[in-house]
Amino acid sequence: MKRSAKKSSTQDQSLLKTGLFSKEEASIFIRTGCAHLHSSILGSQDPTVAVSLNQLEGSPTSYSWEIAQTATPHRLTTSTDRNGVIENILSASSLAKRSQNRSRLHQVAEELLTNAIYHSYKNSDGSDKYDRREDAQLQSEECVLVRFAENLNGMNLIVEDQGGSLTLNDFQRAFERCYQRKNGREIGIETKHSGAGLGLFMVFELSAHIHVKVEKKKKTCFSVWIPDSQQFDPDTFSFNIFEE
Repeated sequence: MKRSAKKSSTQDQSLLKTGLFSKEEASIFIRTGCAHLHSSILGSQDPTVAVSLNQLEGSPTSYSWEIAQTATPHRLTTSTDRNGVIENILSASSLAKRSQNRSRLHQVAEELLTNAIYHSYKNSDGSDKYDRREDAQLQSEECVLVRFAENLNGMNLIVEDQGGSLTLNDFQRAFERCYQRKNGREIGIETKHSGAGLGLFMVFELSAHIHVKVEKKKKTCFSVWIPDSQQFDPDTFSFNIFEE
């Protein structure tokens, strides 16, 4: 499924879902092709919906929570850089002083950086270029850029790779694998599947807002909002992926 942020269409807008629903219900919408999804008590009147519609029509409008776009980027060229960057994020964060926040910030950052390093760059046959069981030494043109900024309500974390291989299909497969019904009621994680699938699932579960912009074979910019634990509302979240 390919869409352009430079051109609006009835089909694009029909894939924008608004209302009030759980992450489980949201995963079902995504698995059936929804690329733009907003859960809020305000429904279609939620301000983030207008931003998504503007972006579908080619407007460069940003979501109000994307406060890290102008932050100085941290540059990763090896997998061993991850721990240092994550520690920089946590040590600079006031939110991380609270253990619940620190745990979620650490996990989201770890998953995003691991996916960017090990699942963004592909061989000609489509397989991952780097083996996650080994240290990865990226080429200079494959650097991963990390930006972050926070306020009293949470943190915006942006991770940009130069691979441009992420698709809506990847989220669909991840959620198909990781959301499992048990006894017709509970949702569990199918832990035998690891890699990018489990990582995307964890980022979706732990973040309030996700905005992904993909320029195929050029770059993927993954921007998330991780709310302060005291501000977290499990029914208020959004998911948007724009593929060019």
